[in-house]
Amino acid sequence: MDSSATDEKLLGAFVKGDRAALGELARRHERSLLGLAGGLLGGGSAAACDAVQETWVRVIRYGHSFNGRSSFKTWLYRITINRCRDLR
Repeated sequence: MDSSATDEKLLGAFVKGDRAALGELARRHERSLLGLAGGLLGGGSAAACDAVQETWVRVIRYGHSFNGRSSFKTWLYRITINRCRDLR
């Protein structure tokens, strides 16, 4: 997997079947997503981990619908924020 590829290209590669691309996206964003969810739900909480896990499930399920109107990071963070709201 090309670690210099943009997030958007990695998502496109994942949607086309490249599982390693999802791994690279997770490597890039997992820590910051946990920080975001932890801040919204209480640091280090199991709920924060659940929110991030559900975020990745949604990326897997709905990655094909990413339309590029925002950056991948913005889209990913919005999913996480919405999952945190649902869990509160």
